[in-house]
This record gives sequence, structure tokens and C-alpha cells, in this order.
Amino acid sequence: MKKETDGQRETVIEGKELNYTYPGTKTPVWEKNLTFTIDKGEIVGLAGQNGSGKSTLLRLLAGFIPWEINRCSGQMITGISERDMACVIDRPSFFSDLSVRDNLRLMDRMNGEKGLMDEKLAELLGIHEFDRIKASKLSLGNKQKLALCLAIHRKTKLALLDEPLNGLDPFTKASVLSCLRKWRKQGMAVILTSHIPGDLEQICDRILYL
Repeated sequence: MKKETDGQRETVIEGKELNYTYPGTKTPVWEKNLTFTIDKGEIVGLAGQNGSGKSTLLRLLAGFIPWEINRCSGQMITGISERDMACVIDRPSFFSDLSVRDNLRLMDRMNGEKGLMDEKLAELLGIHEFDRIKASKLSLGNKQKLALCLAIHRKTKLALLDEPLNGLDPFTKASVLSCLRKWRKQGMAVILTSHIPGDLEQICDRILYL
């Protein structure tokens, strides 16, 4: 991994000639193999039409897709552990039958380190207003908020976010964008997708078109 020396940026994750072939098919997802680097303190957007493989790339980077030689090609290089990687991919993930407060408490215990949850993030997104409500009863926007609070902790180095702005009202979207800017200043690397180009253009340092 490239480290930060003499003003150079530190690379958090790198892909070299990456490609993937879905089970039951023979054609790779991407017409051209993907080569890219994501640096510390950088927000990178993934853009493309439906079916272009944006979520697939996030799942590959997250390790959700097993690395099989006959399906995966190229190299993926990262110096961070799974513990330091936050993922909100496909749909918000939480325990539907638990309240917002119980979800947050449980995740804090599962992190293995007391107080690791980003309480300032929870306050900024206003999720504690819904502490006593079951997660399954939340609106789409509040489910997105809860998913972010559960995934992002104070030591997160890389966040992989699939459509984090999808279905959000303007106020909630502004709150999430504010969080993204805060994380960038703190040195977190973020990769996010959106089907709305304008959302990516207003927050991303770079956009990768698939």
C-alpha cells in the first residue's frame, strides 16, 4: 500500500484490472477491467446505468462476494481490516424487531470496544428522536440514518455506501451530506453510489463511471 510521504496521499484500497462474472454467465460484468485507487480522506462516487455493476463492485470490495478464481479476476489490495470497514450495501441492515435504542446498544457491544459508536453522528442525524420505535416502523429516510449510525464508528477508515441518499427528504439529505464532509476531514475514505448524477457531483472528489 502507498503510504503518505512527502505530501503524497495514503491509498486505502486499490483495484488492479478487476472484473467479475456472475454465476451462470460467461460475460464479465464490466466491458473493461477496473483499475483505481481510493485515498485517505477522499470521497469517490460510482456512477452508471442500472445493471452497470455499482453494487457488485461494492460487494467485491467489502468481501461479500467470495473471491473465486473462475469468477473474479485482477487484484484487490488494502491494508485495512474488516473491523475498520463500514458497509451499507443493497438495503439498510438492522434488527427489525428491536427498537432504535436497542439496535444501537447491541451494535456498540458487538464492536467489542465500549463507546466506539459515533455518538456525534447519531446526534447530527437526530436518530435518538426515534429511540423507542421499532426499526421496522421507521420511514425509509430514518432507516438510512439508523443503518449509517450502526455501520460507522469512530475508527472507521473506509465506508462503502450503496445509494445512501436514496429516498431522503431534503433536510435528511443535507444532514447525510454534512456527515460525509465531516468524515472526509477526519481522513475517512468513502465510496458511494447514486443514480442521481447531481448528488455525486456535489459531494465527490472523483467519480468513476462504470
